[in-house]
Amino acid sequence: MTLLLLAAAALAGAGEPAPLPPLPSARQLAWHEVEFAAFLHFGINTFTDREWGDGKEDPSLFQPSALDCRQWARVCREAGMRGIILTAKHHDGFCLWPSKLTKHTVAASPWRGGKGDVVRELSEACREAGLALGLYLSPWDRNSPVYGSGARYNDLYVAQLEELLGGYGPLFEVWFDGACGEGSGGRKQTYDWPRFIGFVRRLQPGAVIFSDAGPDVRWVGNEKGFAGVTNWAGGRASATNVRGGEARFAAERVLGGGDGPPGCWATDDGVTAAAVTVELARPAAVDRVLAGERIELGQRVRAFAVEARVDGAWRTVAEGTTIGRKRIVRFPEVRAEAIRLAIKDARAGPTLARLSAWGPAR
Repeated sequence: MTLLLLAAAALAGAGEPAPLPPLPSARQLAWHEVEFAAFLHFGINTFTDREWGDGKEDPSLFQPSALDCRQWARVCREAGMRGIILTAKHHDGFCLWPSKLTKHTVAASPWRGGKGDVVRELSEACREAGLALGLYLSPWDRNSPVYGSGARYNDLYVAQLEELLGGYGPLFEVWFDGACGEGSGGRKQTYDWPRFIGFVRRLQPGAVIFSDAGPDVRWVGNEKGFAGVTNWAGGRASATNVRGGEARFAAERVLGGGDGPPGCWATDDGVTAAAVTVELARPAAVDRVLAGERIELGQRVRAFAVEARVDGAWRTVAEGTTIGRKRIVRFPEVRAEAIRLAIKDARAGPTLARLSAWGPAR
């Protein structure tokens, strides 16, 4: 893709709008900056070719012949990722670190002579590559004999959290899974979520927590990886300063890649419909627009349209509802002289941190 224009001019006018709750926390804002991360599903199932293990696997099956976490980190970095999340333990209960709380770990495998620690190797590789590290610890453990016992298992789970959260440096994300299957004899486990969450807050205050219902980041709702057309962050969202109505300015620059510093645009208080028009230096092929709000002030936009001026006439090329920190709006290619983001409705005076138009690769 080719970046055609960058609307990053700060225009004089209205002062910074008042924040509009719900507002993202500092850890949520930092999480947004990661943007693109790998999720590594690696473990005993890699060697059994199963999606979910049953916890009865022989640890000797775990025998990676040439494991190189630095290679993982290098590839992720070259792809533009800023973080990696690893399944330290999935539902089968096999631990990729030498947990002292179970024998179902890498320490019981022949890999590295029983001295290996995948979590350690990955944490060091991420640190060297400048990548953020996140860890997944499934609360459902099909290997543990105390799963389904209530407090005993919750104690075990917290102890495993302590091993991970206290032994591998700072984490940017901790993944809890909502899976709650049966244990021995069909027993079900009641997870102590307040305790788990509080423990993460104490040991890793900068990490966001994922589970099916939050509290910091939530499941998108499907396994396809696509959010719904309308997506309210509800406490996570991404813009400040001109008078309401319409702002217009020339494209700051025309360049062939990258993403420049955020601009600053906002309407006056009470103005919930406005537009930003960017004149291209010359007509160019455009097939998507990237827009983003200043979510530290609250997610605001409820309806918008992207318009292009073609041969002197404006036409609507795309419409949408929410924007949030960053949204890429795709539409059929047009040869545009100018691009306009028209905000039709907002919860309060809309804000923008970024606005850029992109054309197809040639």
